[in-house]
Amino acid sequence: MPILPAPRPGAAHPGPHPGPHLGPHPGPHSHRARGRRLPYVRSALAAGAGVLVLLQVGGTLASWTDGIAVDGVDDLTAGSMALTDTTVGTCAAAGWTLDSAEDPAGAAFLPASQRLVPGDVLTKDCTFTLAATGEHLRATLSTTSPTATGALAGELSVGGTFTVDSVAATEVTDADDGATIAATLTITYAGTADNTTQLTSADIGGYTVSLDQVHD
Repeated sequence: MPILPAPRPGAAHPGPHPGPHLGPHPGPHSHRARGRRLPYVRSALAAGAGVLVLLQVGGTLASWTDGIAVDGVDDLTAGSMALTDTTVGTCAAAGWTLDSAEDPAGAAFLPASQRLVPGDVLTKDCTFTLAATGEHLRATLSTTSPTATGALAGELSVGGTFTVDSVAATEVTDADDGATIAATLTITYAGTADNTTQLTSADIGGYTVSLDQVHD
């Protein structure tokens, strides 16, 4: 039997070869602990993803800003405009004149007893006082065409003309404040109307004299 050499002084004695498991096999308690940690891990990952989305959508969390204070304006006051009816009686009650150029001139039209013929013109004259305040205020004058019904309606036309302090105009400004506006309203029976219009009639609704502010 061979004699083995004696170990050198101080040499470590080799221990058993380590197996595949360096530590004790984890028990069931270790699995439960790891299971309890998973929800916290998922929550942390979700929170991190949310912060990442916010950074991508909204940019950085901080940015430079600046501002300059600007004074406001006190006592802003609007102007106004209006027409005051100064017609003798009222414009609504004023009568219509039939063919003011005919004889007798300026004869009142009596619809219950008089009959129109092609070419006739009915006229109503009204006056108004203008109130207009406001820087660079401008407004247009017009008449709203009334509705007409009846067989004769198609041969009747309505219209209106205006003067501002006796000067023909369809626009006023704040410089015209206090001016007298004369409105001439007309109803014309077409001179080209044929025989089919004889003994026909029509009803015409009320006019509206309008003042409409305009601005560039």
